[in-house]
Amino acid sequence: MRAGHSSALQLMLAITGAALNAAYIVTSAAGRPIATHVTATAVSERAGLIVMGRPLRAAEVKRRLRRFNIATDGLFEAEALRAALAKSVPEALGSGHAVPLTRLGASRGAMGAGVVVDESKCFWAVRLETEVAAADASPLLFVLDSAASHSLISTDAARALGASATGVTATSATATADTRQQGLSQVDLGKVRLSDGFECGALQPVVMDVPVAAAGLLGLDFLSRFDIELVLERAMPRAVFHPKGTARSADSGITRGMSCLKGRRLPRSGLIVVPLRMKAAAPYSSSSSVTSRASPPIETLVDLGSSSTVCNWAALKAAGIDRDDPRVRLTDNVIAGASGEPVRVSEVKLTLCFDTDNGSERVVKMGVADLPIFSMLGLNGPMVVLGLDAIGGDDTRAAPARVVMAAAEDSFWISQQAA
Repeated sequence: MRAGHSSALQLMLAITGAALNAAYIVTSAAGRPIATHVTATAVSERAGLIVMGRPLRAAEVKRRLRRFNIATDGLFEAEALRAALAKSVPEALGSGHAVPLTRLGASRGAMGAGVVVDESKCFWAVRLETEVAAADASPLLFVLDSAASHSLISTDAARALGASATGVTATSATATADTRQQGLSQVDLGKVRLSDGFECGALQPVVMDVPVAAAGLLGLDFLSRFDIELVLERAMPRAVFHPKGTARSADSGITRGMSCLKGRRLPRSGLIVVPLRMKAAAPYSSSSSVTSRASPPIETLVDLGSSSTVCNWAALKAAGIDRDDPRVRLTDNVIAGASGEPVRVSEVKLTLCFDTDNGSERVVKMGVADLPIFSMLGLNGPMVVLGLDAIGGDDTRAAPARVVMAAAEDSFWISQQAA
């Protein structure tokens, strides 16, 4: 049975992302860990934006402009108002449904006592309204996680909603846990809607806590229903939900000028992997005699739910770098997945070579660790988890990073300026 598809009795989850967090351990003089620091970031929320499939009326456009704090003084005609909206949020006049992305960090208490927040990494979430919630209830935040086979909801959120169990139980394999979690319950949230009222169908997540300050995460069972465009900029980060097939359509133009990463589904988990080559960036030491060469194609999980990019030691060796190479730095960093269990990592600067028509490359400082999830997914060779630090890049740039995901076609597009 492929992950993410429930039978009458059992569901198998693969939660590779679920907020992989770069972190570091503060040690005592005796070398014992005394505090674990997990990366996070302050929440930065923006007002909502509703996009209709029809031309927006002047009053509708003015309301949306005001929600984004865009001045409308002197603008009276619908055409002028639409031009102002298109200039600030160009996706707003297309056929998709644009909603704000909320920037989140790791939950402060997710890894127990001694956790200190370091505001350097982030995750992106959207707000959903649920059918089972009270009429006046606030929409719930769900992290977008392309390396989760199935959607999750936290214990507290499921309890607050009074969500009913479906009778299906689940077993999960998470990034940094070396054992599977058994007997997880699936619940029914009924039909869910984006914050613009757009209907997204029924959602039946599994109850499981993740170390992010959100109600849960949206996995491939949900993400495969749409082509999703992410515009990752500081002022107005947003997600645009398009009908399936839009990304491939030449008429839509949403992937024009972007690099396509065409992947495939893993048979056991149903997760999507794309081919990626790696090579060393500049050596850390001039005495290094190791030459830089690109690796053979490495299976890579594109993970919108991971703040960090991580490879295993087999992938690093495939790029011609050994453990004792001076370019590899032993750090006090750890990463933590959905289980909240930290795994110590080393660090190396690598050039990622995407198998695209234009040969896009990107330099990333990535973690190196043999995560238990790799072997539990049947991946015993070279493996990479491609996180937001590589996919989205720095959201302070003049040109915002864009990512388009067509999960139903096992494909991703990334902006070339971030590649």
